[in-house]
This record gives sequence, structure tokens and C-alpha cells, in this order.
Amino acid sequence: MSKIYQTDPYLPFYTLEKSLNPKKKLYRMQVRRRDLNDIDRLLEISKGHRETVSTQADWEVLDEVLKFFVNRWPHEFKDFRDAMPQIRATRNRGGYSKNKETMYLGALPPRFERLIKTMFPLQQMGNKEFMYKLVNRYSKLFKVGGEDN
Repeated sequence: MSKIYQTDPYLPFYTLEKSLNPKKKLYRMQVRRRDLNDIDRLLEISKGHRETVSTQADWEVLDEVLKFFVNRWPHEFKDFRDAMPQIRATRNRGGYSKNKETMYLGALPPRFERLIKTMFPLQQMGNKEFMYKLVNRYSKLFKVGGEDN
């Protein structure tokens, strides 16, 4: 069950922040019950603190994060999918840049990338092994380089 009725554990921090800087604006955001349930489900699936995507269980959590992204922001996902053919068309054969110094593996929606960083805070998006696995796992969605680009 959702903990929506719990007091915000950071309330003393906000009070201190406001007393130190009275001009600082603090915002409260309403969240739909369905979204809150999805977030609670993600947290339950993640079973505590995760740092990087390294095990099969981590990849399963990432699958759920992708489902959450697609369900929560369907228009953003559709816009990204519609832009992928154009992104792929700008890459040369094999996904290399014109000077052959950079290989483009894939493209990620910025919000999905932020969700990954939220769930796996120490995961480096520049990690080659991680990016190869990510792009291969979701190749139809995110792959821009390679022979099939």
C-alpha cells in the first residue's frame, strides 16, 4: 500500500532551508494515485539500494523502469520513436562519425536516461559495456549504429 499519508521526512530540511534563505521558493507537487502506485512498485521491485546495472535482477528492474517511462509519458515516447528514423539516417554505415573517431551506439530519451540515473545513481552512461548491453537489449527502440542503422 502507498505511503502517501506519511509525513514528508525532509520537512525539517525544508524549514531550515527556508529560514536560511527566505527568498527560496519551495514547491509541492501533486502526484496521481496511479503514478504513485507505479513508483511504489518500482521501489518494491528494486528491493533497496542499487548502484549500477550489473545483475540480471538489475536488468529486470530496468525493464520495469522502461515500462514506467512508456506508460507515464506516452507522447514523449512516441515523439522519440518517430524521431529515430531521422537519427539513424544521420549516422554513417556502421554508426561511425564522418571522421571515424566516434561510434554511435544508441539514442536514449533524456527523461528515460534520468530515470536510469535515479534508480541506479552510480551507473555511468559512458560505460561501454553497459551501453552495449542496453542497446542490444532494447535494440529495436534505441539502436542507431551498426549494420542495420
